[in-house]
Amino acid sequence: MGLFTLLMFLNIAIFTVAVSLIVFVYPVRRWPLARWLIVFVGSLCLISFFSLSVYSQESFEIKVMFSRLRFLGLAILAPSWLLFLSTSFQAWTWLQRRGVVAVLFFPALITIACTLSPALQSHVIHSFTAIQVLGLSVLSYEGGSWFPVHYLWSVALMLVSFVLGARILMRGTSVQRRHLLFLMSGSCLSLAVDSYCVATNSPLRWAMLPAGTYLITEAALAYGVFRYRLLASALIDMEKVYLHLPDPVVVVDEWGKLAGYNHAAKNAFFFSSASVGRTLQELIPSLPTQKQEFEFVNLAGVSRFFEFSFRTIGAGQDYHGQVIFFRDVTDHKENAKRLSENMEFRSRLMALIAHDMFGHVQNQARLSEVLRDGVPLESKELADLLSTSTQASRDFMGNILSWAKTQEQAFQLVRKPFEINVLLEEIIEELAGLFKAQKVTTSFQSHRRPLIVSGDSQMVGTAARNLLTNALRASSAGKSVQVTVSVHDQEVSVTVQDHGVGMTREEVDNLLSKQNKKVFGAKSHNQGFGVGFSLVRQFVDLHNGSISVDSVLGRGTEVRFTIPL
Repeated sequence: MGLFTLLMFLNIAIFTVAVSLIVFVYPVRRWPLARWLIVFVGSLCLISFFSLSVYSQESFEIKVMFSRLRFLGLAILAPSWLLFLSTSFQAWTWLQRRGVVAVLFFPALITIACTLSPALQSHVIHSFTAIQVLGLSVLSYEGGSWFPVHYLWSVALMLVSFVLGARILMRGTSVQRRHLLFLMSGSCLSLAVDSYCVATNSPLRWAMLPAGTYLITEAALAYGVFRYRLLASALIDMEKVYLHLPDPVVVVDEWGKLAGYNHAAKNAFFFSSASVGRTLQELIPSLPTQKQEFEFVNLAGVSRFFEFSFRTIGAGQDYHGQVIFFRDVTDHKENAKRLSENMEFRSRLMALIAHDMFGHVQNQARLSEVLRDGVPLESKELADLLSTSTQASRDFMGNILSWAKTQEQAFQLVRKPFEINVLLEEIIEELAGLFKAQKVTTSFQSHRRPLIVSGDSQMVGTAARNLLTNALRASSAGKSVQVTVSVHDQEVSVTVQDHGVGMTREEVDNLLSKQNKKVFGAKSHNQGFGVGFSLVRQFVDLHNGSISVDSVLGRGTEVRFTIPL
């Protein structure tokens, strides 16, 4: 009665735990790890169920039937166990190839075919005899011609699993080692008891006691899944949390091999069950080692852009891998591109308008100068205002053209040697008519001749021209503007000094600020335009130079910019 109770309890426990594991893991059955866990536990479920049926039936024929059906579970036990270890610890991944899986299960398929075919059943087991083992009514039998092949193949696969387990023990983490030792202890005990019973023909063999030892292995599996948060539990968590996220999410193990992925990752990177076990670098060659944007071109030649971040699973010696979160930024990049194209269109449109208007404003400036010289004395003030306004509009249009041109060239410097003294003298000569019309004098002084500078002469000329026209606006009749060139510490310094209205400290700070809107403040008689000084500052920065402004309200302003030789 004691043996009967023990065997009934062991097999009921095995069946109950097996069903619980299958139900728990079934939602993620598409993952290889979950599939092999289900197959392995399913084999234990079949063995325990048919063993219980043998114990509980009185009919000899029914006992024979269930004794034969036990081999349905025994046939797939060893190969599914080996593949489960390989997938759960990502070791010997070559075992998971379809050809290898077919070889591992080929003898099992023959055993199953013989068991289910009445004409072939005797090749597995035959010659059943009803016996009593410690008060338990069971059957003894003899092995057929296929039984030695079935048994030796199963033992061989179990021995291979021990070799695989030894490899995992040497290379795995401390958590993996502890769990593997628990798993292997059950399989070692099962193989030892079964080998002893078969070799000695012990009565315990017919009582099917070796099947009861499977409970130890099942207990290790249940502990790992339900309590230790290992194996299928990680997949269950990912199923609940990650699988339905709109962005791709993948899980890699401690060796950088793919362990799982969600629906978005499958669609984005064309993952499949065959991808599991391969390194992420193989699957996504363009994936950088650092967190940065990268481009992925799929099999259809479609390019997508992603950013990614990751979270570590475990830490230190218990490191298990990473969960990597991808964010598709393709639409963002396309929107940015469209915005850039729109801005470029607006820039070109602005340049086109400025170009067309510049000629008209230039003619108006010349006409206003002629009118100013011919108007009566009482209208002189209005004529001066008209002349100054048209000159300012002309300069503004010129600045827009220069700005648009630099935008088209993406602010690319064209470095060439040029003589800066000649350049500045040409600009002063170009503006001489404006200075003469406003009765402001100019002077030029250079401390070195010749003075060859390597840079973009057009940018430097535009900067000097803007500073001179700003100085002119700030100056009244009878004042002067000085331009000075000097060399200090391998830098060329260009200074434009006027004796006009000047600026307050607040106005100077606003001028040098990146957000400045005006060159001169509200107290200035002639207000300038921020685009002009912005050009000066931009062009000086491109030359790796510097710019400074010194001004005293009512006494004038000195602007100095430097560029390296």
